[in-house]
Amino acid sequence: MEIITSHDNARLKHLRKLIDDKDYRYACGEYVVEGRRALSSCPGVAVVFLCAGAPLPAGCGTPVVVEEKLFTALAPTENSQGVLAIMPLRIGGPTDIKRTGRYILLDRIQDPGNAGTIIRTAFAFGMDGVIVTPGSVDPFSPKVVRSSAGMVGTIDIIRVEDLSSLDSYTVLALAAEGQDVRTVRWPEGFVLAIGNEAQGISQELRCKAQTIIGIPMKKPAESLNAAVAASIALFAASSPDCLPLPKI
Repeated sequence: MEIITSHDNARLKHLRKLIDDKDYRYACGEYVVEGRRALSSCPGVAVVFLCAGAPLPAGCGTPVVVEEKLFTALAPTENSQGVLAIMPLRIGGPTDIKRTGRYILLDRIQDPGNAGTIIRTAFAFGMDGVIVTPGSVDPFSPKVVRSSAGMVGTIDIIRVEDLSSLDSYTVLALAAEGQDVRTVRWPEGFVLAIGNEAQGISQELRCKAQTIIGIPMKKPAESLNAAVAASIALFAASSPDCLPLPKI
């Protein structure tokens, strides 16, 4: 069993850089998962780093043990559960979007909590993947991974640099003035866009959307948190009247 007692350890430096540096994550094709619950949702764990004295998560092999003070300084959260894991980072492109698939698109979503919650909800309601546009938070950043409860590794994540790659798909957009979500007849395949927390859906996506979908609410309320709105829409899209519920 390897025990790390120096902050100069090469493996520890690699782990630290994966946590802190987005470009490094993508160059290495790896990201970090923190916590036992998130780890239980992740297939194919490559390496587990365990804080000295912390119990080994079920199903994990021999870990790399890190001295407590080094682990505490490294962990992204203040009250860590004492376990970090390196996972393979897999991200697709526009050609990976299936014609009859159901996707949610993050349109410049910047809050890690919102992004992670939407990813987690998309998996729960049987979506085929999550599409990320420029200006959105990195879906493999530690805060997003934690908010997704590790689901970022169990659902397809697709990066789209140019929205013109969506021209041949059925695009729906969520906005306050749209059609009541309870009356929407969801197509077999679609891309549902969730807009930026402050600015909403971009004008370019509005122009591409075949349908604008809204969530009725009592005045003077005018908007909902992006993740809450996405959850309501995704539940509606998965209802028996529209498409089969995901198998449980």
